[in-house]
Amino acid sequence: MTPRRVLVIAPHGTVGGAVARELRRRGARVTGAGRTPPDPGVVDAFHPVDLSAADWPALYTTAAGDVPLDGIVYAAGVGTFGRTGAIPPEEARAAFDVNFWAVADAARAAADRWVRDATPGCFLAVLSIAGRRAVPFEAYYGASKAAAARFLEALQLEVPSSIRLVAACPGLIRTPFRSRAAWRGMSEPLAAGGATPEETAAALCDLLEDSRKSRIIGWHERAIDLADRFLPGLYDRLVLRPRVARETRP
Repeated sequence: MTPRRVLVIAPHGTVGGAVARELRRRGARVTGAGRTPPDPGVVDAFHPVDLSAADWPALYTTAAGDVPLDGIVYAAGVGTFGRTGAIPPEEARAAFDVNFWAVADAARAAADRWVRDATPGCFLAVLSIAGRRAVPFEAYYGASKAAAARFLEALQLEVPSSIRLVAACPGLIRTPFRSRAAWRGMSEPLAAGGATPEETAAALCDLLEDSRKSRIIGWHERAIDLADRFLPGLYDRLVLRPRVARETRP
């Protein structure tokens, strides 16, 4: 069942906007929050908030209004890519502020609220396949996403089963997210293509509804995950190490 009242964090982004539109298509009332408002019509209401310094309990109270929130989708993210030794420490910390600490604070506040009110709810964080397996030139980005995933898994064990904390791991998506990022120590961004935002949003909404079990989104990413399980190291040898060799060639 689609949650009745959902808060989408960062609905101005390509994926966040696609999720908000898909939720509304499925009949949910959608509120947005973040630094930048989305285009008109994407959400029913929007609340400006600085994610790295948000008062999450207050935001949830304001966003809920007269109908309690039963779904929260965290779609914000900071891309920190490039050769690890070339990434400034302040950029790495900024990535953790949004990709981990804000996720952890938002999820904890949501869980506390649902436990207090004895109501069900789902907090879904849009993370990355880079948080599930190592990807070269994405060390800080992947580490921040992995930390968020493990936090949600640990917190899930501490709350009732009626409260779901979901770490979604999509692969490449056709958005400008990577092309707009500064690839430190590299001449151009890596990787293009992938799933459409609409395809990814549909899968994310299925996860929110609990009608989808796989949290890895993308057939290519699921294949890699299976290979890692049954043929460990194969993808690294055949794909990733040759990629590193090409990118670090003088």
